Amino acid sequence: MSKKFIITENEKNHIKKLYGIITEQTNQFCTKFNESTKTNVVDYDEIISSYKTKLKTENLNVVFSGINNDIQSFASNLISKGIAERPSCQMGLINIRPGFKDKNIIIVDSRQHTIYLFDKTLNDVTPYQNPEKKSPIPIITGREKQSTEENWKEFNLLNFEERRSYIAKTKNKNISDVSDNEVFEFSGGASLNPGIYTTNKLNDITTYLKTLDGKRLSQAIHKVLDVAERKNALIKSSDRTISDLDDETKNKELMMSSGCINIPEWLTNNSKYQEIANDAYVFNISDETENYYVKVENIPLDDKCYSPKSVGAESIA
Repeated sequence: MSKKFIITENEKNHIKKLYGIITEQTNQFCTKFNESTKTNVVDYDEIISSYKTKLKTENLNVVFSGINNDIQSFASNLISKGIAERPSCQMGLINIRPGFKDKNIIIVDSRQHTIYLFDKTLNDVTPYQNPEKKSPIPIITGREKQSTEENWKEFNLLNFEERRSYIAKTKNKNISDVSDNEVFEFSGGASLNPGIYTTNKLNDITTYLKTLDGKRLSQAIHKVLDVAERKNALIKSSDRTISDLDDETKNKELMMSSGCINIPEWLTNNSKYQEIANDAYVFNISDETENYYVKVENIPLDDKCYSPKSVGAESIA
């Protein structure tokens, strides 16, 4: 006589989800990972391969279901602890990426003008001024929204001297006649491209950024520039809550830099920040609603536009 095995409704749904028969029923607020993600995520193939192994299947529907469930679960846990949705979803993606394991993580949200720190085990170690409220740490970054024009995105990947040469070509001037101030103030590339960078630690208060292929940029993370309007803007924005991170009025006050990330001085002096910034991947979230990152290509402009030199100590503040 055959035996009957009784399973619960939850177990039935789990089996169906496992084989792609139904999709996850929970609210999917994070951007979904799917085939279109391939153009935006540098390690897409590695992620797919790891989940095929993990789930023991070649069925992409099952793979995508497993990936999105894991992203959503990780993000939901962070949100329950008081972290904003955009960095939480980004960390959900980072959590499943084989190529970004065992590395400190700095999340920079250029749209909401905030910064978060995560250690090598992906625990939130942001040194909030008020640990109970976890009020987001305001940052100043960009005088303009991130550019969608290819020439300006390429300009943002030039170092200080390359920018000087580009400006000389653009303004029909000798390179020697382009002042440092012109480089600092040149408009059009006054932002940091969305993407993934690494840190190049110089001292406790200044951390230069590098592309994934190792080119050091002019953009850095440093204490807020010693200018009254910048310092006052950070003070005024220090009481922001999760609910008003998209307040255009408040965010506009934080768009004063030429691409560098200005952070409060108390944060640069914090030992936890110094430890994280010494060896980290920096994820700069897009100004758009998309949570994931495009690959930052180190593509030079026309070689007639500049003559690359070794970058000096200057940064684009």
